[in-house]
Amino acid sequence: MHRHNGPFSIIKLVIKLTVIIFTAAALLIPSPARAAMSIGDVTDGIKKHYEETRDFKARFVQEAAVASLGQTIREEGIVFIKKPARMLWNYSIPADKKIVVNPEWTWLYLPQDKTAYRYSSQEVLKSKVVMKFLTGLWSIGDDFSISFTGGKKTESDGRYCLTLEPKVPDMGIKELLVAVDGATFSIVRMTFVDLMNNKTDLSFSDIVANSGLSDDLFHFTPPQGVEIYGTD
Repeated sequence: MHRHNGPFSIIKLVIKLTVIIFTAAALLIPSPARAAMSIGDVTDGIKKHYEETRDFKARFVQEAAVASLGQTIREEGIVFIKKPARMLWNYSIPADKKIVVNPEWTWLYLPQDKTAYRYSSQEVLKSKVVMKFLTGLWSIGDDFSISFTGGKKTESDGRYCLTLEPKVPDMGIKELLVAVDGATFSIVRMTFVDLMNNKTDLSFSDIVANSGLSDDLFHFTPPQGVEIYGTD
């Protein structure tokens, strides 16, 4: 097996993105809409729902604006997450790509290149925030300062718009913006800005929580003829 560090940063970024996506799932607050909810009401709902969410799957559209290149990259697919320490990103548009994480190994598979990259999950999951998230010990208020965007509790369309700023440097982002539907408390939009001022927008559909995802979903065996790089 060859050592190749190029895709390592891609994998780490996607894992951080998974933490953010699971935050979005946690924002599906099971309580009636109130016009004057406080930040405490919202974060209490986040914590309660996160603790009750064992697994999560959804279709996603990801649009990443790369500041240095002046271009936007759009990708689509399905994401699956299961606590603890399991995730699968199946990209299908514009090209097939698969990122699989389980407690032992982390894989990046590029079928069009007949190439797979394998890393020790212990090596990949070094971030304290990521580890707390994957082991079920994560609380959003521990790692983010949260405020209503622009100081307003609700927008004219009834959405709650939240700004989350990381308290710790290893999240690799400057801020996370979340728009929550004021009636259903479902996420309608998410945007995060990284330390290089690159911006990523996420939207979700067909969200399903606690469907009983099998651990087998998070195992990967490269097809025959695929060149494997990474760690033994």
